[in-house]
Amino acid sequence: MNNSVRSILEDKDGNLWFGTRCFGLSRFDGKTFTTFSEYKEE
Repeated sequence: MNNSVRSILEDKDGNLWFGTRCFGLSRFDGKTFTTFSEYKEE
C-alpha cells in the first residue's frame, strides 16, 4: 500500500493535518500523531 501524503494543513491551534492516499487523515499536535480512518487492518 502507498501512504503518500496528498495535503498538509495547519489549523488555528497549531495542529498539523495530513491527508494521505490510503490511510485517511492524521493530526500531529507537536508530540503525537492521531489517525482518523475507515481503513481496518486485518
